[in-house]
Parts: sequence; C-alpha cells; structure tokens
Amino acid sequence: MKKFLTWLTMVALFVVLVVAGTVGFLYSRVTEAYLPAQGASFAGQTLTPNGYSWGVPVLGGVVWRTFQQSVTADVQDLGTIDQVSPAVTLADGLDPAGSFVTLTAADGSQVYNGPVSGLAGLRLPANGTYQGLLTAGRVAGGKPAKPAGFYRYRFRFTLAASPTLTLSDDTITRGEVCAVYISNVLDAGATPSVECELGSVWLAPVSGGWLGFAPAAYNAEAGDHALTVTVGGFVLEDTITVQHKDFAKVNTTGEETAEPAGASEEFREKIWPLYTAGSAEILWNGAFAQPVEGEVALDFGVFECKNGSQQASRSTGVEWRAAEGAQVVSPAAGRVVFAGPLLLTGNTVVIDHGCGVKSYLYRLGSISVESGAAVDRGAPVGAAGGQLVKYELKIGNKSIDPWMAIRGQGGLFCNPA
Repeated sequence: MKKFLTWLTMVALFVVLVVAGTVGFLYSRVTEAYLPAQGASFAGQTLTPNGYSWGVPVLGGVVWRTFQQSVTADVQDLGTIDQVSPAVTLADGLDPAGSFVTLTAADGSQVYNGPVSGLAGLRLPANGTYQGLLTAGRVAGGKPAKPAGFYRYRFRFTLAASPTLTLSDDTITRGEVCAVYISNVLDAGATPSVECELGSVWLAPVSGGWLGFAPAAYNAEAGDHALTVTVGGFVLEDTITVQHKDFAKVNTTGEETAEPAGASEEFREKIWPLYTAGSAEILWNGAFAQPVEGEVALDFGVFECKNGSQQASRSTGVEWRAAEGAQVVSPAAGRVVFAGPLLLTGNTVVIDHGCGVKSYLYRLGSISVESGAAVDRGAPVGAAGGQLVKYELKIGNKSIDPWMAIRGQGGLFCNPA
C-alpha cells in the first residue's frame, strides 16, 4: 500500500510538472503581439495611446498574462476641429460599448461622460477648448476567451464650428419640394429659423441637425428664390430655382351650384389656422398611399374651364371618381387634426404628418375617425359618397403635387443621414 501511494504521488507530481511546463511554455509564447490593435481616432485624427493594461488568456483563460504600460499625463494636441458631433472610431477588437470617453469644456464642466456607443447623438455646446479622455478596450467574457483590458488616450482640441446648409436639389419644378438640411449646429445655439420666398419652412430635429421642406406651389413664380437661415449668430444663404411647368387646360361639365352662405367664412375659421399649427416631428416614412381608388377626374395644377367658360380655375389637388362606399385611407402616418362636415368642402378630414405637411381630404361620403386620432399609412378614415373625392397635399398653405408623394419622389423623402 505504501509503495502504491508513493507511485501515485510520483504520477501526480509528474502530471503537475507536465502541465506546469506546458503552461509555462505557452505563457512564454504569449507576447504583446497578441494585444488588439491600438487604432483609435477622434474627429478623423489618429490618437496615440499614453498607457495601457491588458490581460491575454493562456489555455483558454485558465491563466492570464498581463501587459502594462504606465499611464502618463501626456496630452495629445489635435489642434482645431470643425465638427460639432465628432466621432470616435475604434479598431477591430475594441468594443464601443465597453469603451468610454469623457469630454470636458474649458470651464471644467463635463459635456459627455459615457460609452463610445452613446456618443453618436452628442452635439458640443459651444466653440472653445475641450479636453478628452478615451479608455478604449474590451471586458472579459465569452468563449473562447479573448484579451481584456484597455488603451488610454488623452487629448485636447479647439472647436471652431459653423453650421452648414444643404439643399436636396437647388432646382425644382412647380409642385415639387426642396428639402433644407441644416447640420453642424452647436447644441447651445438657438433653433434655426428659415425665411424663404417660396413659403413657410418648418424645421424638425433629425440626426445631425434640422430638416425642413420648401414648397414650390403649382403657381410658384419661375426663377430664383432666396433662402436665408439664421442660427446661433450665423446667417446662411442659398437660392432655390423653380422651373416653369405647363399644366393642361381641361373642359368640364356639370351642374353648377351656388356656394352656401357663410361657407368661405367657415372654411377660413376652421381650416386656415391649421396652416400654421401642428407637429414639428416628421411622422411619415416612405411613399404616401393613394387615398382612394378610382378614375382621376381632375389632376393637380390643371386649368379647369367649366361648362364652356373662358374663365379657368386652378386645381390645387387631385380628384377621383370613386365608387360610392369605396374606402378612403390616410395617405401617410400622422394625427387627425380635423374631422367633420364643412359647407364648402363637405365631409372633410385633415391629417397632420408633421413638419408642416398635411393631407386634406374633401367631399367624403362618411367619416370614420375623430379629431386627435393617430393614424397609420393606409388606415381607413372614411368612405366615398356621391361626389368626387378631392385630395390636397400642403406644406403650410402651399399646395404641392400629391403624385410626387405617392410615388415616393422628391424632397419629402430626403434622408440626410
């Protein structure tokens, strides 16, 4: 029995020596070459680490080998940058969610302190000098085991930024829309304001700045129209050129009825205030739906001469001959801001799609929504009756071509990202 125990001890010792030797050999083979790449940049400029601490797994993490370089107080000077939302880019192997950055203004206030993954929505508050501290690394966990640790970067920079004005297209045709994108706006700057000869431009906050829409109505004057943006003490100017478009002249027949007494006054009282009120948020996404199925009786922008008259009126929308009872739907997501009968336009539904864009549906046979209701694209709002269903699409009080929205074309679908 004593000999057996002695033999067992020797075997165990031999195994320990073999394992220790193997671990020692593997440990010695692990070098700094196993560390993740040091690559990190801020606002497009490469950062130089001023210290690090990493653990590299040996035998799948049974043992870890540590590599360290003492963190110094050296600060890398990046000079002047012009990006209000500077991005941090990390090399492969570094985890944005496990990497952290702190940005401190000259007065000592922290303007950001959190993971790199949350930096995307940041807009620096003001021009001036900033200090930055980046800890870029990866935490332990997962299988197979990977190096865990961090690189440390210290840097400073001076922000000298000014806003930028971008148009989706500087030349549009009557009935079309030009998107106005204002980017690189300081967080402490005032909300931009826009003056445009074409009409009111509402602005919605979007990723990286503000987005609005300048309408060229069916009767917009051809030629150049000035656009001026004021934001945070900066004035930006550009020009939108409207091209002439010939609209057809059509002759229509039908019984002419006198306008009911008080119809225009009622319309002005209940509908006109909607031109300047509503959500600043962009609520639609993608092409608009055609609100009702049927034959087009009167198209957008055409000159209509009734019963042989030489006096032509202009069509501000599209009118359909829809079967009685045919479903009428919301062209896009939004909120109903009016639903009810009017002397001038019959059963009327107005839907606010945000950023000044609204759908006006006239002469419905019945209404199935109430004011204040949220609606999705294609949601039923009523049914056709015995009259032509008319659809007007407006930005503010300017009528634009509904077919552009239904086809998903033009500035309403500008994606600045």
